[in-house]
Amino acid sequence: MTTRTVFVPSEHKPFYRKVPVEFEFHPGQSVLQKKKNVKALHDAWLAEHPDTRVLEVSTKSDEETGRKLSPFHLTKLLPGLKKEFPVENIIQGSRVMAEGGPYYDLLGTDPLSAKQDLRVQGKTEAYSLEGELYPASPDFLFYTWIYAMAVLENNLQKTLLETDAFTDIEFAGSDGNCQARACAITASLLRDSKLKRNMSFEEFSRLFLVSPLDEVKLTPKKNFSTRPAGPKTVFSVGDWLLHPAIGQGQVMKRTAREYTIMFRVSGPRTLRRDIVESKCTRI
Repeated sequence: MTTRTVFVPSEHKPFYRKVPVEFEFHPGQSVLQKKKNVKALHDAWLAEHPDTRVLEVSTKSDEETGRKLSPFHLTKLLPGLKKEFPVENIIQGSRVMAEGGPYYDLLGTDPLSAKQDLRVQGKTEAYSLEGELYPASPDFLFYTWIYAMAVLENNLQKTLLETDAFTDIEFAGSDGNCQARACAITASLLRDSKLKRNMSFEEFSRLFLVSPLDEVKLTPKKNFSTRPAGPKTVFSVGDWLLHPAIGQGQVMKRTAREYTIMFRVSGPRTLRRDIVESKCTRI
């Protein structure tokens, strides 16, 4: 026997409840074994809560909507890049670790590779996305904001509203984010009509504050700067550079006012010369 957490929407902050459920565990790493565990977990839950709907939110789900809600499949538009990326890639690529980051090149990999990249293992100090810095504490806040906005962008609200409990068979209760928890929080906020499309992080974070004093918790303890300091760097055609919000790219053309850069993730972009030379670093 083993125990997994079932996440249930709650009307009280932080808008979810964790319910431990014991079930017969099937050892093994194959997809078949994991699906057996999903069924066993759900059967154990339904034995105690027969009139509820429970949904596995992962690539191991037997339901299409559950697979769509996996952060490996659920996508979100990054306005600065004008392109959609899986939620998993956005989260991993935005991490700022003690040793470095963010790692925007992870936007262009497959979600599993992004999650397993050695550079993003360990404690996350902050998140940096499209030139903005976000706190890593509370640990679920940035992840859930990205996830909730992706749910709205993909019009998956109905699925969450019709579900009473969420599971993620891979989540064993260790530290880290969990899509089942994000689903429970998002469902609760949707039921109370507290969510809207393109909600800013500041608006989203206020939903979780108990008092104005809590705002101090949303401020990173360190000053993580993703903008290089010092004198401007002049780039030549063929040089590779790193843009703090767009990632790696190669200079294709340079004029008196502009650079044309072929970025690995977003393709060709034309940027003002002073912006490139003050914000980008040579690689």
